[in-house]
Amino acid sequence: MTAKKEFFLINVTVLEGRHFAWPSMDSYVRIKIGNFSQKTGVRKSTDCPFFNEYFVFEFRTDLQTLLDKQILITVIKPGKCWCRKKSLGFCRLDVATVWNQPDHIFYQKWAILTSKSPKHTGPRGYLKITFTVLTKDSQAKVPLANPNINDEIEGNLLLPDGLTLQRQRAIFIFKIYRGEDILKKKTILDNCRNKTKVGMPSTLIEISFAGITVGIQCFHHHFYSKVLILANQNCLCRIRLKLGS
Repeated sequence: MTAKKEFFLINVTVLEGRHFAWPSMDSYVRIKIGNFSQKTGVRKSTDCPFFNEYFVFEFRTDLQTLLDKQILITVIKPGKCWCRKKSLGFCRLDVATVWNQPDHIFYQKWAILTSKSPKHTGPRGYLKITFTVLTKDSQAKVPLANPNINDEIEGNLLLPDGLTLQRQRAIFIFKIYRGEDILKKKTILDNCRNKTKVGMPSTLIEISFAGITVGIQCFHHHFYSKVLILANQNCLCRIRLKLGS
């Protein structure tokens, strides 16, 4: 049965940045969700820019497809006539991470910006952001302001529960052993191939994690394979497995 399609809104508010690794830099923020992207205006010559810009992304899809989409936040130094634009750092999370929060909202959390380069293991800066996922005819429930809470970074990070500021790189190991009762749709071409490879259907498994996708294919259901992915230890993305042929 086909999943029911609905209207969803993903609201993103980019508030401010702090402690950018490049001092006195021009910068803007690009928000990409699925195949759609928007960006803020450029802030000049500061490593603590103030943006306060609001963006809305609208999707008509089923819930599971929406939750599988990734949100990519990138701080970029714009290019000039004599140099190309450069990425200072990024933050990546799944829509499901926001959806699983109370009232489907991350309110004014400090996202840690990290670099794709293994040379830079520490934070490249911090970005204060609000994420909200809304269904049709629903309204965002904004938490009440608490004057007793200081506007500190470490106490209000965009991190999974139970994890701290330390952003160490880790190698995630995925071991795939075997599959059972895997059904495959047969075509005329498959029937021709089966004359030479009887009882050995081709099976493809894709592992997606932290923006990286790795595929494993074999002609039987005994994989006994190992996949290694290098990512941040407290990554905000889910692990996705896709079975195909």
